[in-house]
Amino acid sequence: MGWEKRIFFRKPAAIEHTFVLPDPKARPTIEARTDTYHPHSPEVGLKERGSTGTGFELKHRENVDGSLNFEKWQKYKLDEAEVDRTLERLGLPLEHSMRQRQVTVAKKRQQWPGETTVLGFGKGSAFAEETILRVSVLVTDSLGESMVVEEVWTTVCVEGKRKACDPLMKSLMVQV
Repeated sequence: MGWEKRIFFRKPAAIEHTFVLPDPKARPTIEARTDTYHPHSPEVGLKERGSTGTGFELKHRENVDGSLNFEKWQKYKLDEAEVDRTLERLGLPLEHSMRQRQVTVAKKRQQWPGETTVLGFGKGSAFAEETILRVSVLVTDSLGESMVVEEVWTTVCVEGKRKACDPLMKSLMVQV
C-alpha cells in the first residue's frame, strides 16, 4: 500500500476545498461510498468497503517514520472467514466483539494524482486527497435508549512513496 499521513479536522461547510492546487488544470478523481468500520486498535483497521459486497479490508500499520509521523500500512482484502486467521498469522490479538462494534462512515473523496499537485512530482510517486467524512455511531445510554450520533469531519491525506510524501505534506500543511 505504501506510506501515508492523514490529518483530521472540522471545517466550515462553506469552504469547498481545504487546499488549493497550483495547476489550474488539475482535476480530481471523485469517489463517494459508505463503509462500515469495526474498531480494533490503532495498529489495525477493519472495514466492510462500500455496499459492493467485496468483503473486508484489513489494514495493518507496520511502521511509523519521520518528523511528520508518516505511517506504512499493509492492506489485505479478505472474506469474513479469513479475518481472524489473518490477525492470528500477523500475531495480532483477536477481538471477537469487534464485529458487533460498528461505525458507519459516508465518504466523498477528491483525489489529485501526484503529477498535478505540488512541486512537480513524477507520476505515481505521491498523491493528495481530501475526504469529507460523515461518521455515524449507534449509542445506547444507561437507560437502554439507543440513538444515532453523527459528526462531519474532513481529512487531508498524502500517500505514496516515502521520499515524495514529506515535501508534498509540508506544502499542504502550510495551506491547511
